[in-house]
Amino acid sequence: MLTVVKSYIKLLYKYKVLNISAAMEYRVSFILQIVLMILNNAAFLIIWGALFTVNKDIGGYGFKDVMLLWAISSSSFGFCYVLFGNGRKLMTLIINGELDVYLLQPKNLLFNILVSGTSVSAIGDFLYGYIILIILGADIKLWAIFSLFVVVSGIIMAMFGIIVHSLSFYLNNIKEFISNIEMFVISFSIYPEGIFGGFIRILLYTVVPAGFMAYIPVSVMRHFDIGLLLVVIAFAIFETIIAVTIFNKGLKRYGSGNMINMRG
Repeated sequence: MLTVVKSYIKLLYKYKVLNISAAMEYRVSFILQIVLMILNNAAFLIIWGALFTVNKDIGGYGFKDVMLLWAISSSSFGFCYVLFGNGRKLMTLIINGELDVYLLQPKNLLFNILVSGTSVSAIGDFLYGYIILIILGADIKLWAIFSLFVVVSGIIMAMFGIIVHSLSFYLNNIKEFISNIEMFVISFSIYPEGIFGGFIRILLYTVVPAGFMAYIPVSVMRHFDIGLLLVVIAFAIFETIIAVTIFNKGLKRYGSGNMINMRG
């Protein structure tokens, strides 16, 4: 078992080194993508700062709370798409019959698909959350809790993406639907929970898991609660099981795109 885990970690490492090395061949572009993403996120936080000069409380959140919300949402998004960069391309691979390439390889199909890509701009998202922690003067405890949630929330985001993209096995012409769902998840994760009404709030803890990705983590970072921490971890495990099951069942319906090419 340990040998298998090591082999997958080694594969992950090699993919990341290869992808980042390839991106760094155009060093200016590489750095620019990261810096621009950080600046893009910072611009939105400046807008929130202006809002809090008028209102001291928005949806039960103070400005520091919104900063934590943006930090966890940004860094978990970055973690997700630096490690699982092909997650947002899964629908395209399914529709175009491009899974054939991965079916030829001995490693777990879904894992291989996800980790074989890396989003360079997501590095900026990942770093941005930690920049906010530095600005807030976070202590070691907050850094540790935050980092744990970055990993867990990033996994939740990746698994949710697999579930949504796997609908491509069953339905046609759902590109716009999938794009909108992904946008909803990100959008809901960066606004204070209290501004949403009853039905929407239920959706945020069920269909769209923004509650587990962002709201509960911020709550735990504000007032540590081991119970809530374990709830988020349990949800991540549950969603992973659901995502893998749905993908594997959908794979049985997959039609080859006759694109069998060995990857170099």
